[in-house]
Amino acid sequence: MTDVEIAENPANIKSLIRRIESNANHPDPFKRLSSVLCFNKIFAVIREFDPLVDRFCLDICHSVLQSLKMCYDQLE
Repeated sequence: MTDVEIAENPANIKSLIRRIESNANHPDPFKRLSSVLCFNKIFAVIREFDPLVDRFCLDICHSVLQSLKMCYDQLE
């Protein structure tokens, strides 16, 4: 996709983020780790487009924090 297509139609990115979010809440710690690493790579691309940051930044933060909370809960 071109930069213009990404900014105008972020449906593919939304679908990708939803699939990665499903692993962020998975009981397997390695799947949670892989989802956080994927979010790291995706955010490197998303941060170049202000409309995408506005739309997806909080969703990504929420998923990463939920994953961290699950890790912390398993330690207790």
